[in-house]
Amino acid sequence: MEILITLALISIAFYFLYKSIRNKAKGKCDCSSCSSHCPYYDNKLKEEQKKNHKE
Repeated sequence: MEILITLALISIAFYFLYKSIRNKAKGKCDCSSCSSHCPYYDNKLKEEQKKNHKE
């Protein structure tokens, strides 16, 4: 029984790790809280402002 619980926990951990890596590879935020408080959101917003400011 302990082995099944351990395997389930490991499977869940690998799922979240895979999901995080996949999102990061696509250029999306992987912090699970994409809002105005997310560091990735802030960086992306600053880059867009710089890009718009140059034009």
